[in-house]
Amino acid sequence: MRNFIHIAARIYFFSSSSPMTSKSFLKALVCRSVYHKWMLFFSLLLLVDF
Repeated sequence: MRNFIHIAARIYFFSSSSPMTSKSFLKALVCRSVYHKWMLFFSLLLLVDF
């Protein structure tokens, strides 16, 4: 579970630090919103687990 979050964070930072063309900017925006939704979901799961 934590491993997945770490990998997701790596992907997120990699995509946000990539050079910004219009396409990659849109992709980064989508990745960012999806990432935040997943982080919210996983933090809720972790709260429920503990």
